[in-house]
Amino acid sequence: MTGQELVTQYVEPLLKAQVDRLTALNALIQVELTGTDGGKWLIDATKNPPSLTAGESAAAVSTISMDIELFRKILMKETQAPMAFMTGQIKVAGSLGTAIKFGQILD
Repeated sequence: MTGQELVTQYVEPLLKAQVDRLTALNALIQVELTGTDGGKWLIDATKNPPSLTAGESAAAVSTISMDIELFRKILMKETQAPMAFMTGQIKVAGSLGTAIKFGQILD
């Protein structure tokens, strides 16, 4: 499954269901999926409703990077994101607190 397919089928519905929690973050969050068919997406939770677009921004408060297969496993509940972070499979640049809160929204 490509990064775009994961975002469209799983992430977009999760974010739409959690608009209030996402808006409370009031931050730009960059998600980078590495590997074949990965990509970069920007979640703009400074808007109401928040937006999700392909691309990147230097203004992102938090950048979360991981392999696309790991992201799939997290979305399918085959792997827990906190454990993946503690074992170095997920990298966070910028605000760790924002990344953790965003991860809780996806959970």
